[in-house]
Amino acid sequence: MYNCRFAVCAESVVIDISTNNVSIFNIVDAIAAVGFPIGINKLSAIFLLTREEVDPSTVDAIISVSMANEAISTHPYQIDFQGTLRNRCVVTAGGIVVPGPGILKFSLTINNAEIAAIDVTVSGPPPTLAAEAIPAPV
Repeated sequence: MYNCRFAVCAESVVIDISTNNVSIFNIVDAIAAVGFPIGINKLSAIFLLTREEVDPSTVDAIISVSMANEAISTHPYQIDFQGTLRNRCVVTAGGIVVPGPGILKFSLTINNAEIAAIDVTVSGPPPTLAAEAIPAPV
């Protein structure tokens, strides 16, 4: 059985080749938009996955971005544990268009089961005051 031990969304996720350390830059759990629709140029997600020894070392997955159960982006993704029981799956998405406020969901599905989901709250601008509600200077 495949499991997710950790999942986070950030502006950037980097795995250093020489040290194998992970750096996560600017964790994103909420986005405050000034208007809609908004475009997100780049957003990364990292999923720390584990498997049992009986599970295949290579597995097909689906990475999807959705809002209000409407798919914004869906892509097949092959996860290769390279013979180990742990894998760090890093995905970077670009050009995401968010149509309105709500929960932007990044999910990882393996064998038709959602293994992990990251929710990012997208809020709109604060309501503006109507011109008649502002008292005129005296």
